[in-house]
Amino acid sequence: YNDSMKFLFEEENVYDFAGGTGTMENPYKIETMFHLNNVRHYLDAHFIQMNDIDLTEATADNGILGAWQSIGTSSDEFTGSYDGGENVIKGLQGKSLFKYIGENGVVQNLGMVDGKVFSSDDSSAAGIAQLNYGTISNCYNTGNATATSYWNCYDSGGIAGSNYGTISNCYNIGNVASLLYSHYSGGIAGSNYGTINNCYNTGNVTAKCDSSGGIAAVSYTHLRAHETGAYL
Repeated sequence: YNDSMKFLFEEENVYDFAGGTGTMENPYKIETMFHLNNVRHYLDAHFIQMNDIDLTEATADNGILGAWQSIGTSSDEFTGSYDGGENVIKGLQGKSLFKYIGENGVVQNLGMVDGKVFSSDDSSAAGIAQLNYGTISNCYNTGNATATSYWNCYDSGGIAGSNYGTISNCYNIGNVASLLYSHYSGGIAGSNYGTINNCYNTGNVTAKCDSSGGIAAVSYTHLRAHETGAYL
């Protein structure tokens, strides 16, 4: 155990991840559900997912992780990058994967498969992020996203609940719903204040209280996409 080995050990994070230093050149490596859960403690770092990750049992009732809690908050947003490596996260149950992707945050090359994302009075519901101010690209969702609120108006979307950044080359085939007094519901984003390019939706979209749309229920800015799903 010489000095050079000690330097390497300190640089490579093999406790919280499968290696890497969290830089763009050497991102933290995500191989397990525990590595994924640790992303929340390194919100400005860079990550790459090395393989598919199944959360079906871990985020079920009495699962080892419990219902998934979203990564990042409005006061401590995710500003790093997460590259899914063309792999999938399967069976996530609970809140959206990310809560708040900041202006410099990037999520790309990731599939969310067979998830059951839900929210109550404290959040939106979406496959990738509740709120996106950054960039989401080359991602897709096949699971369900449902926002249920008695008091607050939160959005639901296949990719993002509300988009203030850029969503590109993404698609959704899951069911999206805003129930009770929840707000907008969209196949890609419930509401869009940013840019949505080259995206499509084939999932069913429902809003009980307000508007719904195949791509976005409301869009105040640039939107280039197409929809084929049913929406009510």
